[in-house]
Amino acid sequence: MANPIVFDCGGCTRIKQILPSLPGKLSTIMDVDVITPVTGTGPLPAGSTGSQQIVPPGASPFSNFSILFQDAAGVPFTITFAALPNSFLIQSDGDQNVRGDFASGNLIITVYSSKDDPLIAEKQQRRTTKRQFRYEVENAGGIKTIILNDTTIATTAFDASTPGAVPTAPGAVTASGALPVAGLPLYVSVIVS
Repeated sequence: MANPIVFDCGGCTRIKQILPSLPGKLSTIMDVDVITPVTGTGPLPAGSTGSQQIVPPGASPFSNFSILFQDAAGVPFTITFAALPNSFLIQSDGDQNVRGDFASGNLIITVYSSKDDPLIAEKQQRRTTKRQFRYEVENAGGIKTIILNDTTIATTAFDASTPGAVPTAPGAVTASGALPVAGLPLYVSVIVS
């Protein structure tokens, strides 16, 4: 399994790479400017500002992609996928977006907006002998939608963009077979490994 990368919302959009022995520092994710996309990046709106980070998978290739969320009642749901998508796009409130493109075995992470510069903060925590880093897009609200394969045939994998409505999440399952309830989810995350 590749080194996991987690994208989630906890008041803002957060990004964290989990490495077995290194701190998971994403050195270029803080370099916000007008984006000149690296080779392999999918479509971006003209004039977008943001940053990019190329992340190698580690000891084995990226092969797993899943979405986890808790509905408005706190019930957890999992959406699993049989195959890794070519790309994914996480859209949050405030026109803040994170896209991931799989290219040449790597994951290209792009944080961007076509309205306001993403405000990215680096946070760290010392755990035993290593530091763990996470990156917060502080002006991003909750995750509204997750779209897969927008470079080929786009599929909406998660949609909570309509306030008060039941989130659309094809394939979401719980142990009891429950369906999500109406209202904004309490938590949403995307895991790539």
